[in-house]
Amino acid sequence: MSRVIRYISLLIIVLLSACSATKYVPENKYLLDNVRIKSDIKNFKSTELKTFLRQTPNSKMFDLISFNLGIYNLSGNNTDVWINRFLKRIGNPPIIFDSTLTERSEVELQRFFKNKGFENAQVESSVVFNKRKAKVTYNIISNNPYVINTIEYRIQDPIIKDLIEKDSSSSLIRKGNLFDVDVLDNERVRITRLLRNNGYYYFNKEYVRFLADSSLNTNSVDVIIRIRKMERTGERNTVLRSNHEVFSINSITYILVNDVLDINGYTNQKTKKDTLFYKDKRIIYNNLFINPSILDDNTFITIGDNYSEYDTEKTYRRINNLHVSQFLRIDFSETPLLSDSIRKLDCTILLTPSNNQSFAIEAEGTNSAGDFGIAGKFGYTHRNAFTGGEKFGLQLRASNEAIGSIRNILSYSAWEIGGETTLQFPRLMFPFVDRDFQRNSNANTEFNLNYSYQTRPDFARTIAGIGLKYRWDSYRQSNMFHTLDFLDLSYVYLPPYSISDEFRNKYLNSSTLLKYSYEDHLILRTGYSFSYTSKLLQQRRNGFSAKAGIETAGNSFYGIASLLKTPKQENSYVIGNIKFSQYIKLDGEYSYTQFLDPSNRIVYHIAMGIGIPYGNSSILPFEKRYYGGGANSVRGWQVRTLGPGSYNNNGITDYMSQSGDMRADFNIEYRTKLVWLLELGAFIDAGNVWTLLPYGEQVGGNFDINNIYKEIALGYGIGIRFDFSYFLLRLDWGIKAYDPSKIGSDAWRFSSNWNIMKDTALHFAVGYPF
Repeated sequence: MSRVIRYISLLIIVLLSACSATKYVPENKYLLDNVRIKSDIKNFKSTELKTFLRQTPNSKMFDLISFNLGIYNLSGNNTDVWINRFLKRIGNPPIIFDSTLTERSEVELQRFFKNKGFENAQVESSVVFNKRKAKVTYNIISNNPYVINTIEYRIQDPIIKDLIEKDSSSSLIRKGNLFDVDVLDNERVRITRLLRNNGYYYFNKEYVRFLADSSLNTNSVDVIIRIRKMERTGERNTVLRSNHEVFSINSITYILVNDVLDINGYTNQKTKKDTLFYKDKRIIYNNLFINPSILDDNTFITIGDNYSEYDTEKTYRRINNLHVSQFLRIDFSETPLLSDSIRKLDCTILLTPSNNQSFAIEAEGTNSAGDFGIAGKFGYTHRNAFTGGEKFGLQLRASNEAIGSIRNILSYSAWEIGGETTLQFPRLMFPFVDRDFQRNSNANTEFNLNYSYQTRPDFARTIAGIGLKYRWDSYRQSNMFHTLDFLDLSYVYLPPYSISDEFRNKYLNSSTLLKYSYEDHLILRTGYSFSYTSKLLQQRRNGFSAKAGIETAGNSFYGIASLLKTPKQENSYVIGNIKFSQYIKLDGEYSYTQFLDPSNRIVYHIAMGIGIPYGNSSILPFEKRYYGGGANSVRGWQVRTLGPGSYNNNGITDYMSQSGDMRADFNIEYRTKLVWLLELGAFIDAGNVWTLLPYGEQVGGNFDINNIYKEIALGYGIGIRFDFSYFLLRLDWGIKAYDPSKIGSDAWRFSSNWNIMKDTALHFAVGYPF
């Protein structure tokens, strides 16, 4: 181990010292090496303040090494050589210190603090030059800030004044708060949305004005909120001022055409067109590609109601989420006046169909526990199967996997042929669901069928399933999603004639846990899960995501069997001579992302779960048990080779024995941008799986609170990632640090008996681990 570390360290030193960081810095110029911001105001983080700087250094790997600059410096001056051009293209040239940009940065920081209420803030910079490098420090002294003393509404229109005052609890400005210009601007946006959601169609934020009156030497500000009258251009370009008017919806017309170019003809009132009416809405079409009832369910603009910007935006989102239209536009036009006091709008919703059908054929290589193989997939999708936004999917899959050696791909291999079909409806198909909930939640219902036939040299088995699933979001929090597996029935069947005598004697006798994995069994489960992602993460600010779920199985079967007093087989109820599983599982996961700067961030992750068999089962089904190791767990171990507890498999791969009823994973990962599409990750992983009860085949595998500190596996490593924006490829190299299956000092894998083949693991995966 120590020898490998020495070699790696030597290689890094050689690469870093291969060329000077100032290789391409012109004479009498300086490389901008470091920028620091020192401030006595703790409300603003340095990472936030650095966005206002007009010049920052080259990004640094792990905030220490300018890797992309190093790549650029590896190039030579001869641009006729392709490798020089390539290195300069993927690397970044040196950032040359510019005193003018430093002065501009001072001005920008000064402006920022003034906008935040620190009118008298002082910003000064200092520069230290050393060995052709410059280090800049910005020193900020806040002085006393300005705070809001009073808030007064001076609004002539009594209706608007009453509307704003009734919603004052939602106001972003409060007495005693800093006089923050950004908050005032956000308050203008809030007031504008409030009025536009209450019928004021022509209102915009330019009509909202703030007057600020600061008392001499008191650092307090009196804020006055005013709403200017509506302005229109009259005859001879005169400006006419009047109270803002409320508009209600007079009519809604859908125009469904094959092409955007057809729209003009269909908006012409003199042209004859195919027309129908659904409820109180008119539909004009030359291609009725979507059911009128679906359009109505996903339209939140209501005839007779006041115009609402929120309802308009929601209609956009919900119709777009159906994925049946390529073009969508919502227009409003004033209805000709019927009287001086009634102002109305006619709403027109224009749609053209998308290409709803698609086919996909894929070929891929597989690697399962070191067994290599090939697989082929065929997929078909129809996104508007019954003109109601229903999504139909069909996938067929066939694979062949060599057992032991790639040379056995034809002679000694495993075959799998299977398929899955799904039908998804863009609504909750569930009785007694409130209509308002249906309309306000982005929901769908999915039916699925799946079938798989697997053959191996020792046995064959069939796995079939059927399911009903509901998904919806929280309409009050669009970043929270819920899933209810209302019904999920799966059946595993092993034809007796397909099982070899050797396999039967080794695994299917009554003393082995594997018996329960390869026996015929039924699982009828129900589960619920939710996920939440902080909106701050979308803004690349510190935030978290969380997942949790619960599932239970076998209760309805057990209740029926108990009620009917069905006779037991081997102390378990059966359905048609097939045992069914009964258990409950709880899972939870939490991740927190800390952004250090645009190129560096740290992710903290914890995941825990427990499964408890009861009633008809003495052990969890194999497919529901937890396993340790792999690309998303403790990466120093290959998948399903860690644990349970301190269990030692003596180097023999036995996936059933290396699984458990509970798990815990703890991870820290530092992610840093390199060059081009490349990203580097450094990580520390800890965790394990345990059984709830001691089993003879898993010695040391059961959970014991007194031994848990000795049974937490520890690993570390590095990884290379290729970020293609829409997906990410990941190659992680995990190294064991502490192996709980070893005894004494051997558990710490830093000694001379360290083995690169046994004490490391390489993982190729798609997407981040968490």
